[in-house]
Amino acid sequence: VRERFGVEVECHPSSPSLWRALYAAFRRKLWLSGFFALLESVFRVAQALLLKFFLQAMLVGDMARCYSFAGALVAACFFQAAIHHQLFFLTMTGGWNIRIGLSGVLHWKLLRIQTSALQADTAMDCSNLVANHVQRFDTFMPFMHFIWTAWIDLVMVTGLLVAFVGWTPTFVGITCVLACVIVMIQFAKRFASRRAITAAITDERLKSTSEIIAAILSVKVYCWEDAFAERIAAIRQREHASIFKRQLM
Repeated sequence: VRERFGVEVECHPSSPSLWRALYAAFRRKLWLSGFFALLESVFRVAQALLLKFFLQAMLVGDMARCYSFAGALVAACFFQAAIHHQLFFLTMTGGWNIRIGLSGVLHWKLLRIQTSALQADTAMDCSNLVANHVQRFDTFMPFMHFIWTAWIDLVMVTGLLVAFVGWTPTFVGITCVLACVIVMIQFAKRFASRRAITAAITDERLKSTSEIIAAILSVKVYCWEDAFAERIAAIRQREHASIFKRQLM
């Protein structure tokens, strides 16, 4: 990651992008996992189609077609399971690698700068970056490709519904699905805003804790332990309240 970001700085000195550096570092895993995500979508939709043909063959009593479609359905289920595990293996290890790479870059940078430059960005701030922000790649990567494969699934399912049940039922069903998507997007925005509020409170708590630890001798000399403990407890209480509101959502 550090080498790719160095190349990014050389190529775009005015506006280097960490996202472009991460893409260059993990391009192979991203494209391969995207291919697996597309294959999984195809096999998932194919199972519904094969199940329809299997039930039709059972209704007419054609045992040869029943066995054929049953075998194809079993094969589709097997390939979907195998592809699903490969997909999650690539995306989960990719998330781990990105987290470890960014954490390593952060520590590499800390070892290269002077101690006086750390007054603005304390060790607690760096710990918060690693603990809260970089960890998000672990949860984002396994579900990253579903953002675009969901629309492919929607197009394929819409086509099948129009072909088998007609336009009116399809329109009603797709409208309900899109309405649910809109509601979920609104909830996601509220989750993001609440997380930003919680992260700001967490930064305040860590900064105050770091300042108290740095000046602990003065705190003990003037017997300020209780006052600062109450201050940290009040900030922690606000943080708990913010987390509780997010859980209620």
